[in-house]
This record gives sequence, structure tokens and C-alpha cells, in this order.
Amino acid sequence: MSQDLLLSYLEDGRLEDAAHYLSTQLKNAESRFGNQHPQLAKLYTNLGLLYKFQRKYRQAERSFRRAMRIDKSSFGRRSEQLAADLNNLAELYKAQQKFRKAEPLFLFARRIWERLHGVRHPLIAAVQTNLGGVYFYQKDYRNAKRCYLEALEIWERQEPFPHQQVALCLNNLAEVQKAFTNYSEAITLIHQTLEIQRQHLPAENPAIATTLNNLAGIHKINGRKQEALILYEQARKILEEASQKHEVQLATTLNNLALLKTELGFPHEAIDQLNQALELLKRNFGPAHPKVAKILSNLGFLYRQLAQYEKAKPYYLLALTISESTLGKDAPGTAADLNNLGGLYHKMGEYEEARGYYERVLRIWNTHQNLDPALLATTMNNLAIIHQFKGDYQQAEQMFSEALIEQENATPVDHLGIATTLNNLGTLYKEQGNYREAEPYLRLAMKIREEHLGSEHPDVAESLNNLAELYKLQGRYAEAEPLYSTILEIDEKMLGNDHPDYAAGLNNLGEYYQQKGDFEQAKNFFAQAMEIDENALGKDHPHVGVSHNNLASIYQVYGKYQEAEEHYLKAIRIWERSLGKDHPNVATALHNLAEFYQSIGKYEEVEAFYLRSLDIRRQHLGNNHPDIAASLNNLGSFHFLQKNYAKAEQMFRQALSIWEKALGREHSITATCLNNLAEVYRSRKEYAKAEDLFKEALYIWEKIHGMEHPHIASTLNSLALLYQATGKNGEAEPLFNAALLILQNKYGAGSLKLAPVLENLAEFYDKIGKKDQAREMARQAQRIRQLHQGAG
Repeated sequence: MSQDLLLSYLEDGRLEDAAHYLSTQLKNAESRFGNQHPQLAKLYTNLGLLYKFQRKYRQAERSFRRAMRIDKSSFGRRSEQLAADLNNLAELYKAQQKFRKAEPLFLFARRIWERLHGVRHPLIAAVQTNLGGVYFYQKDYRNAKRCYLEALEIWERQEPFPHQQVALCLNNLAEVQKAFTNYSEAITLIHQTLEIQRQHLPAENPAIATTLNNLAGIHKINGRKQEALILYEQARKILEEASQKHEVQLATTLNNLALLKTELGFPHEAIDQLNQALELLKRNFGPAHPKVAKILSNLGFLYRQLAQYEKAKPYYLLALTISESTLGKDAPGTAADLNNLGGLYHKMGEYEEARGYYERVLRIWNTHQNLDPALLATTMNNLAIIHQFKGDYQQAEQMFSEALIEQENATPVDHLGIATTLNNLGTLYKEQGNYREAEPYLRLAMKIREEHLGSEHPDVAESLNNLAELYKLQGRYAEAEPLYSTILEIDEKMLGNDHPDYAAGLNNLGEYYQQKGDFEQAKNFFAQAMEIDENALGKDHPHVGVSHNNLASIYQVYGKYQEAEEHYLKAIRIWERSLGKDHPNVATALHNLAEFYQSIGKYEEVEAFYLRSLDIRRQHLGNNHPDIAASLNNLGSFHFLQKNYAKAEQMFRQALSIWEKALGREHSITATCLNNLAEVYRSRKEYAKAEDLFKEALYIWEKIHGMEHPHIASTLNSLALLYQATGKNGEAEPLFNAALLILQNKYGAGSLKLAPVLENLAEFYDKIGKKDQAREMARQAQRIRQLHQGAG
């Protein structure tokens, strides 16, 4: 039976006929010639091709090796026949993504053919194309380009002109240029390919569909998603009308379409198309092939994007099982699946599980000498984020910095990977209080992402959010506000309004309004965020702890003390269980709970909570972080209430020194500390010092928040008390009334916040002889206190 006849059987799908015929021929040949005759080698080669077509790779390998042993014995180590055997075996390994095994066999076959036919023979072009594929899939793009160019040069010299082979080389070179991010060069090459194919092939030829697929991929990368969608649909239509043997190409196109539709906001269509691709690949390769694993991974990715993490998990786990069994536990494909699972557990808040997967990926990458640096950098980035979540900032910074070096050394330069690392470093510096150092990293990351992804990508929204958070921390509210609105618009459009990333944006926007003193708006955003996170992630996820902590602070402002305490305690329980008892988030919750107990006069555990919070923060943040200043400031407030003014002044001054360095003198938080110091001086009757600091705090707050902020009311009340104590009654009265008006407008006439100012006014009026007004102020204060009695 000739090879052509075998290929005919294969193309017609008559596999049983082919297998039966080959078995018969082998038996006849062995009985006639013995088991070492060259005729048997040809039959074993044909049998190997049959097994390869059926994806029975172990049987194919045995057949090819049997043919190779016979040909080596019959014709020697430098024969035409042995070169063909080596090439067949190499192509088998390449089909299984066993590139390390394939490469030396291709090289050996090439050396034989070069000696027999010279370096310009079509066989050399064919093997160079195969070698280019081996290098390309290992991300060795320079060697891939060299091989494809050498093959193209050979094919272009042939007569008659081999248009299919030239088109294939141009397509391959376009993929290399795309990998180098030379998109204009890639597009030029693809258009050359299409021109050749349309001249020599029918319009419905599947080869054209492959080229359309490649062109669509570049348009997608460049943000021209509608153009990409049209091309993918054209390719799909061609392949759906083609014969069954092109089902694998159709599956590839459906996979590409699904990923694009996910980005365009059509996830349910994407799921349907991925499931179609999955069935096609299972039919062609069986249920346990690396190509099947890839589709399973993409289904997991899609459900992860939809925040349906429990649905994503079985797809990722099955993909990993297939990769481990077919590629090996230390193969690059397996590492990709491990990385996916690490990312999933990270999203689920199971950080130790995530770290285990990421560390396993890192061990795999460290065993590969020719590894693409971008892959190593991605894993280092992921591990660094886990260290950051766990509060190990020094280790996180080291890994981010190493990842950045790897990405800058990558070929081609991994621009989007660099943007990710820059963003992560900027976020880390922001958390550490290094705001000036953080900003250039965050700005550059956003610029790169916008250039490569467009202005409406979730990664761009992430960069905008980090910049907005930085501006908020620096008191640059006018710059932060428009960014928050843009972020929510992008996340809602791309992810939907029930996604955890959208909830994170709501939480951040709520914190922004809380800083501005718009507590009702803040409360609404916090409540929405918690509802989304509980539905998507469960009630014990760390993100839900953020919402509890934020809502507690709002209930505290409104005087709903029982609700505030419950939310603070829930935040602590969630974070201690999920992050550990010494995590910075736990320190924040303890700090806030201590502040809350202090505000309602439950002093028993206040100092202990503050000190525990301060100890955790010092472990992770050092001594000069703004959060350290916050702890010192609140400890100062506690000592002030205990009338330990010397200790309070010491704490306030330490806090002020840290905040001034980190935030500048004219920051809202710095003004809070100035106000607190002024209270110490007022209590010690050092009125001149106190007045200067009260006025400075007022100036800062008016500049940042305007005249209607509660901080303004608090300082006006304190300054009025100072003027009353120094006999400046004419200056005191309008300040008391201004403070009262601000609080009434902000909280309503029945708010507990009004009671202290009303009581101060009552005492003031009584002292200056306005008895009726004094009694009225006292009655209002008493009515408010009775209304709120027992609320805590």
C-alpha cells in the first residue's frame, strides 16, 4: 500500500480499513522478508502516521521508532530514510508539545538532508518551518524568525512557485512580529498572505480562515475589537461550511470568538461558543488532550471573570489533571494551569492555597533554562501580591522589583506585563505611605495600559482606581472624584453591577464621600458593595470585612452604636480568620474599634486595642507610615481624655511629624492633628498657642472641604470655647452658632452630634445672662440625649 493511498484513507475517514490493511501487509512482509527488511520500515511508518492521525501517540511513537531502527540498520546513520524517520518522530513530539524532544531530532534530520541535497532544498525549508514552530511555542522568537525567514527564502526560489508554502511562512512570520509587538509589520505580512491565498485558493478554503483568524487577533490586541469580531465571524462561517476534518480549526476560531466576546461584554454567548469548541476538540482528540485542557481553562477563566468562582474551579482542576497526565507535572502548560488555580484561590480570598500554587509554578519555571522572562515575571508578580496581602511588604517589594527586571529583559519587551508590575509597585508604595514614590509608577502603568488596551478595559479601571485612591489619601479630592465615576462606568460596562470589582469601586467611592462628610451617600455605597460581595464571594470573604468596617464607621457617626459595634466585630472576625491575627487589616479594625469605644466612653479596653494595633502596624510598616501616625494620634486622644496632657502632647507631636513628612502640612489629616494639639493647649490654658493651631486647622479644612464640613464645626466649637474662656464673648457666640448650623445641615436637628454644642451654648448664654436662651439650648440638648439614650 502506498503512502498516498494511506493518506487517501485517512482523508476519507476510513481508519478501520487503513488499520486492517496495514496489519495484513505487516504480517505478509514479516513472513516473506523477516523482521528487518526496509519494506517493514515503510509499513511501520505508515502505521505510525495512522496512529498519529488518531492521536494514539504512544502507539505512533513505537511504530516510528521501529521504522527508524530498521532503516538505520539497513541504510546507515546518514541516509535519506533515517532523516525522514527522525522528522516523523520530531513532528509527533511537536504535536504533543514535547518541544525539547522534537528539536534535536529536527536538527539531526536537517543535517542529513543538507549533506545529501544542499541547503536550498525544499526538505530543508520544511524542516526549518517545523523548527520555527518549536522555537515559537517556547517563546524563543528570535530563532523562530530566523527559521521562518530561511524557509521563506528557499520556497521563493522554487519553480513552480509554491504558493501554499510561501503563504504559510508569511503567516508564521506575522505571528512572530505580533509576538514582538510589531503589529504594523504583522498586518502587512498577513495581507500579503491573503493576497496569495485569494489568487490561488477558493474563497471558502480553510487556509484563508486561518489567516483571517490571525489578522483578527492583531486587531483585537490593537483595540479594534469590532473589526476583529467581523474577521472571526468570517473565519467561523468558512470553517462551519468546510469538511469535518477542519473541526479543529473551527474550535480554535470559536475559542478566539469567545474570548473576544467576553471582552465585549457578551459572556453568555462566549460560554456557548467555548462549549461548542470543547465538544469539537473532544471528538477529534478525546477528553484528555492538551487542546481540550486549554478550552477548559478558558471556561474557568470566563466564570472567574463573572465572579462565579465555584463554577470556575472544576474547569481549572480538570484542565490541570489533563495537563499533568499528558504534558507532565513540570511542563510549561501545566504551570499555566497551576497559575490559573492560584489566581482563582486568590480571588476567593484563600491566600495560602493561592501561594502554594504560585510557588509550585515558580519551581517549574526555575527548572527551565530557556524560559521566557515574562512568564517568570508573571509568577513573581502573583507571589508578591500574596506577600503584600499578608502584610510582608519587604518581600513583596523585592519580588516586584525582580519581576520588573525580568520583564524589561524579555524579548519582546512585555509592555503589558511591565504595566502590571509598575501598577503593583505603585500600589505597594501607596500602602506603605510613600505617596510621592507611588504616583509616577501608577501614572506610567495607566499610560501603557491605555495605549495597549484602550480606555475602557478593566485593567485601565484598576489603574484609575489606584490613582484615585492615592489622590484621596493626599487630600487631592478634586482630582480623585472624576476618576471614581469613570472607574464605575468601565466596571459596570465590562463586568456588570454584580461583580466584586464593581463592589470594590463602590467601597472606594463610599470612602471618598465619607472623607467629604457626605455620610448618607457613603452609607449607600458601602451597603451596595457588601450585598454584591456577600452574594459573589460569601459572607466570610476579606472583601466583605472591608464593607463591615466601613459601615461600622457610618453607624458610629449616626450614633447607632449597637450596629457600629456589631460591624466592627464582624470585620475583625473575618480578617483574623482569613488573613491572620497579625495582619494590617486586623490592626485597622482594632484601631477603629478602640476609637469607637473611646467615643462612647467604654475605656476599659481602648488603650490595649490601640497598642495591639500599633504593634501590628510597626511589624509591617516600620515607624514612619501614616497608619503609625494614626495610631499615635488616637493614643494621644485617649491620654487627653484621661487628662494626661503631657503624654497626649507627646503622641500628637510624633503623629504630626510623620503626617507632615508623608502628606504635607496642608492635608486634612494633618489638620486633625493640629486641632488635637490645640485642644491640649486649650486644656492647659495655653490659649495663644491653641488659637494659632485652631486657626491653622480651620484654614486647611476650609481650603480642602469648604465651609460645611463637620471638621469645621468641631473646630469652630473649640475656638468658641477658647474665646469664652478668655472673655471674648462677642467672638465666641457667632462661632457656636455657626458650628450648630453646620451640624444641623449635615446630620439633622435630632442628631446626637448637636448635643455638645447645644450644651456649650447653654452654658455660654447662662454666663452672659441670656437665661431664656440658655434654658432653650439646654432643653434641646436634653431632648436629643433622651432620644439617643440606650442607643449604644
